[in-house]
Amino acid sequence: MKAYKIYIINENIYIDLFSGEHIVQGVARFNSKHSMNGCCGGGCGICRIKILSGDYTTKKMSRKQVTDEEEKEGYALGCRVFPESDMSIEYVGLKNS
Repeated sequence: MKAYKIYIINENIYIDLFSGEHIVQGVARFNSKHSMNGCCGGGCGICRIKILSGDYTTKKMSRKQVTDEEEKEGYALGCRVFPESDMSIEYVGLKNS
């Protein structure tokens, strides 16, 4: 089974993810009380990240939390991002409304 290193740059931590896991699963294994843990359904926005590097796929996420334009700029919800390589991300959290 493949494993990937995810570097959360603004927290200076590395987490390990296995192929098929989304980013929040790895974060929860690293620290179950991390503030990125949320609904894991792509709607609440608590796990909002900015992807700085790496390959990945995404599942459908709330456009209220990540607009099409923001997604093109690298924003996504961690619970909807499935790494396909090592990645560097920034944890952003909820949008300022």
